[in-house]
Amino acid sequence: MIWIAQLTDTHLNGGESGARFERIAAWLERFTPPVDTIVLTGDLVEVGELGDGAEVYTAMAERLASIAPAIAVPGNCDDPEALAAAFLVPGFGVAPLGANTVLVVGDAVAVIGLDSSIPGQFEGRLSAETLGWLETALAALPAGMSVILAMHHPPVALGHPAVDGFRLENPDSLAAVVRKEPRIVGILVGHTHGATVAAFAGKPVIVGPGIHSAMTLPQEPPTTPPSLIDFAVQPGVALHRIDGDTITTHFRSVAG
Repeated sequence: MIWIAQLTDTHLNGGESGARFERIAAWLERFTPPVDTIVLTGDLVEVGELGDGAEVYTAMAERLASIAPAIAVPGNCDDPEALAAAFLVPGFGVAPLGANTVLVVGDAVAVIGLDSSIPGQFEGRLSAETLGWLETALAALPAGMSVILAMHHPPVALGHPAVDGFRLENPDSLAAVVRKEPRIVGILVGHTHGATVAAFAGKPVIVGPGIHSAMTLPQEPPTTPPSLIDFAVQPGVALHRIDGDTITTHFRSVAG
């Protein structure tokens, strides 16, 4: 049995978002026993506001290393090269491809991180190189190992008009891989700043709650002033329990 903490959409920018991230990190630090690994599903840094974010990624990686091994994938706001350099995962038989990497947790679970970012665009895409690398990585894993895929962009529409137009552009290509791989037990994504569960190619897709803010549905009671981004919501985390071919998820918000 493996416990994964999923953190997403921190959007670190030198302001309040850093304190919200630290709140989550300090909360996870008190787990007994600790979580087995941490998965970050993108939009970690507001690149541009903070240069290429290299120092920020490194500081984030060092902070989380004291809690559990971590793997990170880039979102549309990230610098994939700087992120990959900070969160380099060593020791697996298949070499990382850019920001695509694998973290093996014990002898039971492998987390495969995929770079779905497109430079300068909000929507996502898995390149042919990434999809080929994914199949190579899957083939290298032991037969009995459970697999979690992690990326930033949801491969399905979630019913939110503000983000559904910016989801993964080529979900059918990913679905073709997922459908023929029974070891995949779930897909972890970010991007929409809201705890959401959907299905894709017969597998659960779990969107982690945003740390920076929450994105409300248009039909919800409006915020003051009206906005689809709610900064008053407490930062959140998703806790995933992997037991064989079963994934169970608990969502938590962490008050200051």
